[in-house]
Amino acid sequence: MIFWAGKQDNIRQSMLQQMWNLLCPWLVYEAVSILVMTFYMIFRMMTDPSLLTGLNDTDTYIRQMTRLINEKYVLIALFTCLISIPLMLLFMSLDRKKERRLGMVLEGWEKPQPIFFVLCFLCGVSVCVVFNHLLIFSGLYDLLSSDFEPVADLLYTGSFWLELAVVGLLTPLVEELIFRGLIYRRLRWALEAKWAAVLSALIFAFFHGNLLQGIYAFGIGLLMAFVYERYHHILAPVLVHAGANLISVFLSENEALQKIYETSEAFFLTTLCMMIVFIASFYKILTVPAPAKTGAAADPDSIQENHEEGFNGTRAV
Repeated sequence: MIFWAGKQDNIRQSMLQQMWNLLCPWLVYEAVSILVMTFYMIFRMMTDPSLLTGLNDTDTYIRQMTRLINEKYVLIALFTCLISIPLMLLFMSLDRKKERRLGMVLEGWEKPQPIFFVLCFLCGVSVCVVFNHLLIFSGLYDLLSSDFEPVADLLYTGSFWLELAVVGLLTPLVEELIFRGLIYRRLRWALEAKWAAVLSALIFAFFHGNLLQGIYAFGIGLLMAFVYERYHHILAPVLVHAGANLISVFLSENEALQKIYETSEAFFLTTLCMMIVFIASFYKILTVPAPAKTGAAADPDSIQENHEEGFNGTRAV
């Protein structure tokens, strides 16, 4: 059984506390990223003493370190994810304890069937292609891509298999733990689902740091909040996100797939096919009966019994 805490009318938090609840997971992730980069720079200076000569010239040193970090950006992101994931799971565990300690009303829900997760993955793959093609067709991609291209150069310059693992799988996992598992769930303590979805999507868009990715992130952020609310399971938005990122890696690194952008016919045919896949998968998400509610309020002893189950991937966390 899944236990879910929605809007709580009896919970009162100061504005400062609410802001800290939203910023803390993000700040922890950024701190981990900075620490990983710092240890990498120290390691490189210890293994390559010639880099120490740049310490006398600040500009030269900064350029050297920036180049080294950019060359190994995906590898640095790998270690950042591996460290951040258990930290975010710990924060989510503490949130569940906080829900019990504050006496929040927890609804009981059945676990989703595997077909729901397949639909989420297909939805993520198709919405990524459709959304990106719409940005290209509208002219926004050409207008705003100057800020995005340096980011793309960092993400798609490593080993293909490392990109699949980090960009396609680990990054979606850690970002969903932060933005849906923590930020969205904390917003739901005070807000209705629609407002929590919009605000979490705005935060997710701002996190990406450029307007082009921000537009895309806001749209897909709404979708991921929707499937999380519908299935009450963190794996649902993770699979939407993973599907989107995996197809993005394949499109960016596979020359055969890039041919769809060489002719307008292939471009529009691909857009149409992916739009059909998205409409069909989203329609199924809307119409196939979602997991049923099993109780209006959960028994605290029952919650304690099932607490550990929630953090091994078998139910919502």
